[in-house]
Amino acid sequence: MTDNKISLQQAIFQISNLTDELHREEYRLASEFTGPISQNGKNAVTDDMKNEAKEVLDKIEAIIKELLMLKNALNRANNQEINGRTIISLIDEVKEKRFLLQQIDAALQSKRTSVETGVGIVQYGPFHEELYRKKRDELSREVMQLSTKIDELNSSTFISLT
Repeated sequence: MTDNKISLQQAIFQISNLTDELHREEYRLASEFTGPISQNGKNAVTDDMKNEAKEVLDKIEAIIKELLMLKNALNRANNQEINGRTIISLIDEVKEKRFLLQQIDAALQSKRTSVETGVGIVQYGPFHEELYRKKRDELSREVMQLSTKIDELNSSTFISLT
């Protein structure tokens, strides 16, 4: 048996495609292979219908098996230390920084002016806009660097599919 190796990037792509295929087949199983099973006391399900349902179910099980094999290999690779960090720790860090970046962007976009009865014209916005803008720029650079590092690792780290 040959040792079949693919990059993490390829594995992620295959997982995405297999997940889409799995959802299509699961929907097909639920929608095409249920219905009337008897009519006026007579069996309405043919052997061909049963065989086709079995084929779809077998296909679903094969897809799940392949998905689990890919995900397990991907998880093992994501948890290996590379230069003192795991890929999963980089992914977690970039995810948290992206979330904070989104929150800062939302705060910066929340500026508005309102005329309020008994008060007058009121302006709303971030309390420390200069800091928010500076932090947004820093986070944007950090997120880009982390994303690039993750992409590089995903394309240069290989997993074995045996």
